[in-house]
Amino acid sequence: MNKPKVNQKTILAYGLLLPAFIMCAVFIVYPVIVTLLNSFRPGATMSMSRNRELEFSLSVYKDVITDPVIWTTFGRSFVYLFGSLFPSYFLGLGTALLLNKSFGGRRVFRTLVILPWAIPGVVASIMFLWMGDATYGIFNYLLKSVGLIDAYKAWFFDEELVMFSVILPTIWKGYPFFTITLLAALQSIPLDLYEAAEVDGCNSVRKFWHITRPEILEASVLALILNGLWSFKQFDIIYSTTKGGPGVATTTIAIEIYNEAFRYFDICKASVEGIIALAMCAIVVRIFYPLMTREGK
Repeated sequence: MNKPKVNQKTILAYGLLLPAFIMCAVFIVYPVIVTLLNSFRPGATMSMSRNRELEFSLSVYKDVITDPVIWTTFGRSFVYLFGSLFPSYFLGLGTALLLNKSFGGRRVFRTLVILPWAIPGVVASIMFLWMGDATYGIFNYLLKSVGLIDAYKAWFFDEELVMFSVILPTIWKGYPFFTITLLAALQSIPLDLYEAAEVDGCNSVRKFWHITRPEILEASVLALILNGLWSFKQFDIIYSTTKGGPGVATTTIAIEIYNEAFRYFDICKASVEGIIALAMCAIVVRIFYPLMTREGK
């Protein structure tokens, strides 16, 4: 009986993919498994190497799920998520449509648009802290100059304003990602479609709705999912500006998990909250993933 020949191209393909598999296993699969195992280990400890028998207790899951404070925190996270996601998308879409036109200096503007995305979140947070300062911030100066406010406000220390204040730098950092993604999708649309639409007498609105919108749908959904996941787990911008305060006004689930793990040393509860957050993200991705395929339209 002849042995099947080994396909050298297949071996080469798996060999090239092996480093990626190893990286995914080390930095994604292993941390998720450790987090899942720690969620069944009740008790406050920071010792990750401590040999303890796994109790596989669901008591902490029950405590977390029945705790209204946690669901308030999740609600606050979704307010932050949607408050930053959709403004970033529409701002990025408008910028992409503008940069898709031919005009002088377009390459320079494309470079400038990317800069906010490249700036670290901590640096962006410090910039917006300065601009929102209650004494010399430019936000207060401009708003008072046009008569929108009567007195300077502490944007990052007022419970009624602080969520809006942390959303602003998130929008500023997030919209370039949408701009780059949607601009690439716009440039892949055949010009023949627009020329045919002009012959049929379509105006700009109808061309956008019937040609541009369907053609960039897949890229839009993908960008919304990725940026939504990043915003949902956003930590550095919020922690650098407010640390979740004042009070718990900006304590999102990312801040809550950090506090439970590194302030209260309750790894089990932090792991449970992380698993629940991961499950929510997986459900959202599963719901919207079909929109990225032609069959899902």
